[in-house]
Amino acid sequence: VEREVDIIDSIGERIEAEGFEALTEPERFYWAVWWLEGEANNGTFDQYFHNSSGELAHEALEGLKAVGAQQMAAIFQ
Repeated sequence: VEREVDIIDSIGERIEAEGFEALTEPERFYWAVWWLEGEANNGTFDQYFHNSSGELAHEALEGLKAVGAQQMAAIFQ
């Protein structure tokens, strides 16, 4: 039986159970970039920073750099 795993749900569950700091660095980057992409595409950077997701800006910036998204990192910075 094949089971599909939703990475965002899995990370969200870990945050609920253990807190954000319990995540590995790649998990923190993935979570932060996922929220940046969703908020910015749903609204704007203004929406991202207005909502609590903006608290993850440092992790999002480092995550963009880690995956080689240098142009997006420069825009975001």
